[in-house]
Parts: sequence; C-alpha cells; structure tokens
Amino acid sequence: MREWLLALAIGALVLFASWAVLLVLARRLPPGLLKDLAALPPDGVSTARRPPARRAFR
Repeated sequence: MREWLLALAIGALVLFASWAVLLVLARRLPPGLLKDLAALPPDGVSTARRPPARRAFR
C-alpha cells in the first residue's frame, strides 16, 4: 500500500511540475505557435473555473 501512495505522490508532483513549466513558458515565449501551445492548458483551466453564466459560447 505504501508503494502505491508513493507512486501516486510522485505522479502528482510530476504533473504539477509540468503544468508549472507550461505556465512559465506561456508567459516567456515570444508570440507564435509554441506560445499558443504552451498557453493551452492554463487557458483551459481558467475557462473551466469561470462560472457558467460568464462563459462565452458561440
């Protein structure tokens, strides 16, 4: 059981570290395709956190 918890904690740490790297890259890269790709996960999280009434559906 302890091994599963350790593996889960390591996986969560790697996931959050990769999100942090994407967030930093999204702010520091020059405009272009790579910046758009790096900004996709943080933008998706901020969209999901908005209340449904404020989301713009087209």
